[in-house]
Amino acid sequence: MFAGTDVNIGGSHPFLLYESAMELLEWLRGSLRMAYRLVNLFCRVAGNLAQEREAFYQAVADCNAIQGMPRGVLFTPLSIGTYAPERKDAVDANLRVSQYFLLVVEDIWEAPLHTFLHDYRLAMKCRADAGLPMQELAVMLKKTPAGEDPGDLASFRAGLAAEGAPRHFEFSTVDEFRSHLDPLLSDWLALAVGHAPLAADSSC
Repeated sequence: MFAGTDVNIGGSHPFLLYESAMELLEWLRGSLRMAYRLVNLFCRVAGNLAQEREAFYQAVADCNAIQGMPRGVLFTPLSIGTYAPERKDAVDANLRVSQYFLLVVEDIWEAPLHTFLHDYRLAMKCRADAGLPMQELAVMLKKTPAGEDPGDLASFRAGLAAEGAPRHFEFSTVDEFRSHLDPLLSDWLALAVGHAPLAADSSC
């Protein structure tokens, strides 16, 4: 288990990324003694994004409470920032059992492409593999704050503009981040329960 890796199930109690995907699933089965179907949502964060990470947890908690629980489906969010190389295999295993992948990147020099590209490429491979549960991935790009040096993300941005690239959004503030994230979670939850995306007035 990862000591100190902050992962949250969508409420106030964080849990840790697990070294074994089966260990994670067994923990969830034992902890949620109710008839909910669990949908793994992996959030990879790159940059100084503590506020956005907390907003992500709150958005998932809101979506679970407002839409997920009445439908018997809950997101189980797995979130991680920068991690040591020895944790790579465990991170990969958790990503491979996820249905959705969200990459949140701040365009600053402290979040260079190499720090998150492996996870993004693995998520893309998982989506293309019919034998894995990955359904969709999305990218959230935070614009370079005033006074900061931008990162070297030009090639990455160009790839996002290509045909077949995942959905992507840019934001500057936490409120703007939530304005993109809430409808995205609503869409993903609707897909998970086999329905069309929900109307705007019933979004998370």
